[in-house]
Formats: sequence, structure tokens, C-alpha cells
Amino acid sequence: MLIILLESHFFQVSSKLQVDIC
Repeated sequence: MLIILLESHFFQVSSKLQVDIC
């Protein structure tokens, strides 16, 4: 369960970074 939360958080952060770069 904890790993899933970490993965979802990382996914949100990565998507945010991609949006900032674009």
C-alpha cells in the first residue's frame, strides 16, 4: 500500500515537471 502511494506521488511530480518543461 505504501509503495502504491509513493508511486502515485512520484507520477504526479513527474507529470508536473513535464508540464513545467513544456
